[in-house]
Amino acid sequence: MPRCVLAALALCSLVACRETVEPGLVRAPGQPAAMTTSHDIPDLGLFLGSGACTFTAANAINTAGQVVGTFREDCITNTRSHMWTDATGFVDLNLGGLTALANGISENGVVVGQRAVPGHGQGAAFMWTASDGLTELGFLNNGYSRALSANSSGQITGYASVGVGLTTEHAFLWTAATGMVDLGTMGGQRSEAFDINESGQIVGWSVPAPPALPVPTAFIWTQSTGMVAIGTLGGDISEAF
Repeated sequence: MPRCVLAALALCSLVACRETVEPGLVRAPGQPAAMTTSHDIPDLGLFLGSGACTFTAANAINTAGQVVGTFREDCITNTRSHMWTDATGFVDLNLGGLTALANGISENGVVVGQRAVPGHGQGAAFMWTASDGLTELGFLNNGYSRALSANSSGQITGYASVGVGLTTEHAFLWTAATGMVDLGTMGGQRSEAFDINESGQIVGWSVPAPPALPVPTAFIWTQSTGMVAIGTLGGDISEAF
């Protein structure tokens, strides 16, 4: 799915992040979320509020111009998820939970992310559609899960815990037919998947098996090949987004 150069707004301190794509979204620290298809950068504005803790972040966009992200209106309420379009402006997705983070959106408007729910404070992966609302995607070991990207075929990818601690996360592929499927690793204990395209190819990073260094190495995954290392540009670490 198309991804964008992204930006977030902060009246408190936020670190700018960037993803590669077209059309581009850009942000500067301390500035409103913004989107551009040329050199013009229209301000998407704040969702609500104007206090010290107020922020609005744009995390993903599709070619229909639907933008999803997160917002917080004050220092007391929790971080919630929004969708923005030119026609509607910001709309609260009302996902519930202590915190809800919208990470990605497919070409047909499927929103994916994670939200904090009792017993799974680090996140429970979800999908949301305008027709069906919220659907929980489950877990690999009942710990936590995070959905990051979806395509128009209903395939969703991300990562989830398979043991105790952050060193035992595995990339997953979710479909309505199979549920959450562990994609494994390249021999080490950890892998994370970040994006999936319309052909079902998944990219991310994994820790390889010894004696290789236990550091992230970019991979591409397909149904036919499984997880294959992409390699590096001469250094020790690579990641694919």
